[in-house]
Amino acid sequence: MKKVRCINDKNMFAGANIKHGDEYIVTEEFMNNWGQKTYILEGVNNGGVTPKGLTWRGYDSIRFSDFTKDKIENKELNFALN
Repeated sequence: MKKVRCINDKNMFAGANIKHGDEYIVTEEFMNNWGQKTYILEGVNNGGVTPKGLTWRGYDSIRFSDFTKDKIENKELNFALN
């Protein structure tokens, strides 16, 4: 399982309840019908219907940053600066 942090919560469909800055655990990763890498997250609503009647499942990965990777990069930056 991978941990991610939300970096973009704008223009979400009804029922989506992720928030900028919050951390989530990815339980499933897959490519959706539009070729987007998509995450299913633990503890949030992962599906619904768009205003145009299309179903959606999961969240586009570009809305998140990899929490573990960010933590390592910050540690390396702090080491380099000190």
